[in-house]
Amino acid sequence: MRNWGVVLVLASVAGCAGQTAMAPGVDINLARAEAQRQQELVLEDYQASYLRGYNVFTRIAKANASVCDRSATAYVGMVMTTVSIYPRDMQAAARRVLSAGDGVTVSTIAAGGPADRAGIKVGDRVVGVSGQAIGTGVSARDFAGRLIRGRAVRTEPRS
Repeated sequence: MRNWGVVLVLASVAGCAGQTAMAPGVDINLARAEAQRQQELVLEDYQASYLRGYNVFTRIAKANASVCDRSATAYVGMVMTTVSIYPRDMQAAARRVLSAGDGVTVSTIAAGGPADRAGIKVGDRVVGVSGQAIGTGVSARDFAGRLIRGRAVRTEPRS
C-alpha cells in the first residue's frame, strides 16, 4: 500500500508540473503573418539600400561620362527585376513589396534619368524593346537589359 501512495503523490505532482511546463499555444496564422511581415521588411530595406547605391552610381557615371566610351555611359536610369531571382520563400513578398512579377518589371527609377523623363514608373512591366517582345524570367531580364540602351521601350502599367 505504501508504494501506491508514492505513485499517487508523484502522479499528482507530475500532472501539475506538466500543465505549467507546457509552452503556451501559438496562433499559427499570427506566426505566418509575422514571418511574412519580416520578409517584407527585409525587401523594403534591400530596396532602400539599393536605391541609395544606384543614385550614387548614376551621379558618378554622369560626372565621369567624358572619360568613358559610349557603351559605358549609355544608361536608361532604371533597374529591372523578375520574381524568379528571389528565393522561392521570398517570391510572394517580392511580388507585394517590389511589384515583381513573372515578367520583367521596373524596380528602380533614377530621378531625372531617361526612364523617369519618359514616364516609366516603378512596377511597370517591360513587354518590348524596339519591336521585340520580352518574355519572362531572369534570361528575359538580362536580354532586355542588353537591348534597351538607346532604343524604344514598351511598358505596361502595373495592374
